[in-house]
Parts: sequence; C-alpha cells; structure tokens
Amino acid sequence: MLGLRGGGDGFEIATKDENIPYSGTYELRTSYGLCTREQEIDLLALGFTADQLDAEPEITISTWFAERCVTGDSWSLSVDLLDGKGSELLHWDDGGVTSIAAEPVDCYSDDAWFEQGTSLTGYGPGLRTILY
Repeated sequence: MLGLRGGGDGFEIATKDENIPYSGTYELRTSYGLCTREQEIDLLALGFTADQLDAEPEITISTWFAERCVTGDSWSLSVDLLDGKGSELLHWDDGGVTSIAAEPVDCYSDDAWFEQGTSLTGYGPGLRTILY
C-alpha cells in the first residue's frame, strides 16, 4: 500500500528519466513543497514465511533524493519494522539538506542525485511489516 500526503503541486508517477542513476523503470516525483509518501510492505503477503522473518534477516532499504533548482531542499527517510500486531520492533530515521551551489550556471546545474538508506539488524523475532 502506498500513501501520499503533501503540499506544493502534488505527485507524479512517471517513466524514469534516463539521467537518474538508479535501476528501474518508474519514479515517484514529489512536489516542490513539503510532502510525504509512505509505503506499507506486508512481508508475509510477498511470500516470506514466519520462520524466515523470525530468523531476523538483514533488511536493507534506500531511496533516492535530488534537489530541484538552486536552493538546498530538506529531506528525510524513516523506516519502522512492525510485528504482526503492528507494534514497533525498530525505528530508524535520517535527514538533511541537499547541496547548494554557490553560483549555478542554470537552475538545475547542481541537482545531483544521491541514495540514502541503511541496513537493519538485531530487531528481534516477529517482523511482519515494513513501514517505509
């Protein structure tokens, strides 16, 4: 399940721009204003077994960010690992501001893409859902 909330001028699911460095076909573009997206990943529905999940496999999660036009943009990423009752086993978050060019040649000259993420371990047995 994917949930979107936000300001600015909304969201767009589009064919990925060939200049974006991650693999895949599509991208979810968010607005210039503060906005959030949330994805709930049901691991059992994806075919993982309870035994596999109770063995506490390493969970790696990441996303790509880029600023849009001259000024640095704030970004954040958070992940919650939940048990079968929706209780939190582990929470991780990070955030920052994208780069700011001193004197960009044009509006998008300093808009480098970067990947942010983490690998999560030691969260205990019972994992069933990732809230990302």
